[in-house]
Amino acid sequence: MAVTDPRSKYVLAKLIDQVSKGFPIHSLFTNLSPAAKRGESVDIPTRGAVNIEQASNASGSLAMTVQSNAAVANTLVTDKHYGAIVEIPKLNQIFDLEGAWSDGEATNLAIELNNYVDTDHYSSALEMVTSWANASGSGLQQSHIGEAMAHMMSQPGARKQDLVWILNPWGMESVRQLPSWNANVGQSGNALGIEEVGFLNGIRVVETQVVPDIKTFASVSSTLDGMGAQELTVGADHGLAIGMTITTSGYSNTDHNNGSNNGAVITAVTSTTVTIEDPMHGSATTDTGGTAELKLTMNGLLNTRWAFSRVQQIPDVKIVPNPDKIAENLQADVIWGRTCLAGCMVGLGSPYRAL
Repeated sequence: MAVTDPRSKYVLAKLIDQVSKGFPIHSLFTNLSPAAKRGESVDIPTRGAVNIEQASNASGSLAMTVQSNAAVANTLVTDKHYGAIVEIPKLNQIFDLEGAWSDGEATNLAIELNNYVDTDHYSSALEMVTSWANASGSGLQQSHIGEAMAHMMSQPGARKQDLVWILNPWGMESVRQLPSWNANVGQSGNALGIEEVGFLNGIRVVETQVVPDIKTFASVSSTLDGMGAQELTVGADHGLAIGMTITTSGYSNTDHNNGSNNGAVITAVTSTTVTIEDPMHGSATTDTGGTAELKLTMNGLLNTRWAFSRVQQIPDVKIVPNPDKIAENLQADVIWGRTCLAGCMVGLGSPYRAL
């Protein structure tokens, strides 16, 4: 890490202190050692199932099939590099070594960098969701918890000890109303990371603001079939599922806008499109340039053994001259990579900013 100024050392020391106290989302992922430089890659081998055959009977040994089961490599590439540049107020420089400015800015940078990395990790897991419980976002029920667990535990190799619920604060409050909720009494939170707040159906629960409750798709092509269906082209890795409610707006042909009807339910999904009900019953037309929006608290049940991460543990920090002013800039940046296997998380919907 580059340190070119005594004040950089002060900021770095504060960052190390903050990071050491943190419990970020990415720490739940399987750690494949810290990232050292951008562009590094690690192959994660997975293998398919093999057929188990009878080896012998009363007559003796039986011929068996030699099966080919070569590993398939899932590659984690350290390809994320983000940071921030903050101008150091000139009048604060003489007080910097006492920490008047650096102390507060170091804490702020640590929080923002951690949140950005965590949001990226959770988004990567959300993209690999293959099953949802309560995709409609209705009031959360105990049966929804059981459905999410059944989806996860029915996958070969899933183990209960590897699982963790990751909940948005609104989802957390919904869970607190359920009979299988058990709180961790007296545990304090941490501004930098997630708080392990208890157990749900015997599985630990963490609460974090990085779990999204709204997802927007811009420049969406919309096609009405004239018979009560509307197809939206939302692109790959959309993460949408049957039962979710989508609101459309911004189309010049207002037949394609369903906001006045409080959206429409998804009835079919492909890799790049979703089909929703057409409450406007418009004629067969196509329009472009509109917006599709999902409002749903997108909590998840994560299998930590199927999600992988490499993150630079301590950001690089340095203070450099500002080329355009008689001033200086504080630079802080971090590199990371992450990948998740299909089905690494089961989605658990709960109401949008409501219980």
